[in-house]
Amino acid sequence: MSVVEYGAPTVPEGNGEVVVIASGRNADPADTDLNGLLRDLRTQPPETWVRVFTVTYGATPNGDVLDKMARASRAGAYNAAKPADLNRVFIDVVSNF
Repeated sequence: MSVVEYGAPTVPEGNGEVVVIASGRNADPADTDLNGLLRDLRTQPPETWVRVFTVTYGATPNGDVLDKMARASRAGAYNAAKPADLNRVFIDVVSNF
């Protein structure tokens, strides 16, 4: 689900949050428009802004892509290189809500 599909937040503060846990590597050769994604994240309407918190995960992650996504949406980027890091990182992420 994209941020655009996520739509307008239903919380009174007007913000929505999405947490993406991924390697940052693109497995879909038909979807290569990173610049378009970053532009969409940067130009969201203020009244329906969705922050995309990213968690880099996996043996060979591409954290740069996930970091760019988080920064474009005014959120944070986190690293959980090892499975044992996920609990700590998840607590860090939800502390932003």
